[in-house]
Amino acid sequence: MRGLRWRDPRSLRRTVSGRRSRSARRRSRLRETTRVIWHDGLNGAPLVDSAWAGAEPAEFERAFLALALHGTFGAGTCRVQAERYDSAGPRPLPARFTVTEDHRRLLQLAWWRPSGIDPKYPFGTREDYPIDMALGLGRAVGPGYRISEVLRSEMEGLYRDLWIVVGLWLDAVALTPGRYQLPWRGVRANWGLRQTPPPAAEVADYQAKVPRIEAAAHAGDPVVDRLNAEGRLFGKI
Repeated sequence: MRGLRWRDPRSLRRTVSGRRSRSARRRSRLRETTRVIWHDGLNGAPLVDSAWAGAEPAEFERAFLALALHGTFGAGTCRVQAERYDSAGPRPLPARFTVTEDHRRLLQLAWWRPSGIDPKYPFGTREDYPIDMALGLGRAVGPGYRISEVLRSEMEGLYRDLWIVVGLWLDAVALTPGRYQLPWRGVRANWGLRQTPPPAAEVADYQAKVPRIEAAAHAGDPVVDRLNAEGRLFGKI
């Protein structure tokens, strides 16, 4: 899905009232009408499939980004709701599943492009994705970025777990009513899911940079500043 191109930076700060506002209904609708499928191509990848009847991509992306950037999700054992998943997944569905800190870290490290993890480069520039996973999780990697078969098997198992973990995230991620900053152009870099809201100072820093970022983009200047600022807001840089 392409990143959205909002022209007015002020339009990114959506207000969610204490009542059941339109934004709150969007998030509830996203939870109620989506499922997680497994993309079979290349390395495979979990994909959030929107079943909204006639839903516009922009509406889906705004709801998804609010949860991805400002939502809270922690480790722990959760009940797995089978209706959340497509049956053609990479592993059987258990009744309960324990989300570990490794799983949470992988959601942060993943190259997430709404509405799914990149099936070719899930965690970095290597098509041999278990190596990127091992590096990101701080596992021991040998000379020439070689990993043992035991470690490779562990990484592949953790990656298949994400089919379940993404569904649990959709069910459990918490977002309180408030005023939220979304990225200027939606997801346009290799971001993951934060799972802890960004500090207010980082949001303010991003908001202060938006006019300069917007001007540079329109002038055709390099996008490094924009990507760094938006990446920092997502906690990836």
